[in-house]
Amino acid sequence: TNEQLMEAMQKLEDSLKDMNREDVMKAMEEMKFSMDDFNKKLENTLNLLENIKKEQAIQKALAISQEMEEIQNKINERTADNTASNEQLAQEQQAVSDRLESLEDQLEQVNDLLDEKKDQKLKEDLQELVDEMNNDKLEQDLSESKSNLLSGNKPKAQEAQESAQKKMAKISQKLKEMNDAFTSGSMQEISEIIAVTIKRLMTTSTIHQELVNRFVNDPFLIR
Repeated sequence: TNEQLMEAMQKLEDSLKDMNREDVMKAMEEMKFSMDDFNKKLENTLNLLENIKKEQAIQKALAISQEMEEIQNKINERTADNTASNEQLAQEQQAVSDRLESLEDQLEQVNDLLDEKKDQKLKEDLQELVDEMNNDKLEQDLSESKSNLLSGNKPKAQEAQESAQKKMAKISQKLKEMNDAFTSGSMQEISEIIAVTIKRLMTTSTIHQELVNRFVNDPFLIR
């Protein structure tokens, strides 16, 4: 804690004044323990921040996938009840294809953030998802829906749309499972941890500067 670190620093300063070798060594050891404890807490906080970044990347991918599902569902309904022109529906279908490209790019970013060792299971799940997306040929369904809409073949377009909808649902479900496995706690808890760590870091920096100021003019300093 900050109090323990301050106490260790005071003991070190007092020992240096008395020039008692045994006391100096003991005070330095206590100071080292306090610093090691602080560094460990700082490392844990940095790891937490890394996890938050990964979780946010997964959440963004999930949001894109769910948006695709929602748009596709509306396209399917409007195709079935003839409330929009084929050209309009084809344009909306192209928008879904564009979102699929965005999703693929986001999944690449997620993959880059995941660590081979620390995130081995998530990385394997992500690769499995990417492989499924490639094998399921979702992009082909979207393309067929668009081309059939433009040619006026609504039954074929609807067939491709329904297939695409099911595949999107699978993607969203997989991403949701990955996101649930990566929950790092409430934002309030995270904010509190970060605030405490920053406070400790600032205190340590202040202590370091005080130590430098106290001993920079030491006439017995060995250089």
